[in-house]
Amino acid sequence: MPSIDVGRVEGVPVTTAPRTVVDLAGVLEADRLEEVLDAALRQGLTSVGHLEGRLDALGRQGRPGSTALAALLEARRAGRPSESRRELRLARLLVAAGLPPPVRQYELRSAGRVVARFDLAYPALRIGVEYDSYRHHAGRQAWRADRSRHNRATALGWSVLHVTDDDVAAVVAAHAQHRLRHRRSPGEPMGLATSGAAGRPQPSSV
Repeated sequence: MPSIDVGRVEGVPVTTAPRTVVDLAGVLEADRLEEVLDAALRQGLTSVGHLEGRLDALGRQGRPGSTALAALLEARRAGRPSESRRELRLARLLVAAGLPPPVRQYELRSAGRVVARFDLAYPALRIGVEYDSYRHHAGRQAWRADRSRHNRATALGWSVLHVTDDDVAAVVAAHAQHRLRHRRSPGEPMGLATSGAAGRPQPSSV
């Protein structure tokens, strides 16, 4: 095995995080692979660029799971990895409901400043989605932060949807379909951020 793919934990030789993710792509189902990938990115164990580099070096052609992993990496260029398995589950449910994949951990900017960050978003429709678990949104401080973020986004013409385990994707899907019918401009792509100079999706600036 190339030395670049080998590390040590308390003296024990192990495969590095990028190599481990590439190898797991060949044996895990798509949903589980996505969870592993987001966990590795979220914990700072690797990066999208580094993983793409190792995938190329190890040979995508004919390598089990390489197509699935490459697609997941490409999707993450539009936003950050999900911060929890529940967010990931909600994103899957939205796709299953007939909507395009939402942008994850989307930063809404105004005058070059971040005014809100959403768990999921459809920038073209100006819809932000917040997954409200009691653990992370209970208490006065969290409640005030949520309201402040909501008000700033609303002032910029965004709809902010708060969902829980009880309603999950149904309310988001219904609202998105409504906005799609009434607010989508001709030829405007749904669920994509605006493109920057490099042609990659960038955080919205209103």
